[in-house]
Amino acid sequence: MADPISIATGVVGLTAFAVQSTKALYEAIEKVKNNGRSIRELKEETISLTNVLRSLEETLTLSEIDLSVLQVPLRRCGQLCQELSVLLSKCSAHSDNGRFSIRDFFASTYQSKDLTEFRSLIAAYKSTIAVALADANMLVSI
Repeated sequence: MADPISIATGVVGLTAFAVQSTKALYEAIEKVKNNGRSIRELKEETISLTNVLRSLEETLTLSEIDLSVLQVPLRRCGQLCQELSVLLSKCSAHSDNGRFSIRDFFASTYQSKDLTEFRSLIAAYKSTIAVALADANMLVSI
């Protein structure tokens, strides 16, 4: 059986990784001057994810709840945010005055996903983390 301290440290580290990746994604979105619906929705979802991750950080700091079930979702969420921020940065490489380059986006789409699919994936990770967090908080309050 795994050591509870190493599991907690792993979840704390993965949470920090996800927060940093989400922050980088938000900054990349902010650089995109396109105010299209997909960009706005992606930005809103990123803000919501950040709020859930901050709640998770606070919970991990204040209690000894076992949230090891979140190791994989946190890792994948962080990786997705990193990859998307790199993709958005590439899309601004041929842009004029910070405007989003559609040509670059379509040339470098990640596994044939568009921004709506990315937003959906981020929403799914956010929901998974929020449900696990709510479940853990309920167990503590019982």
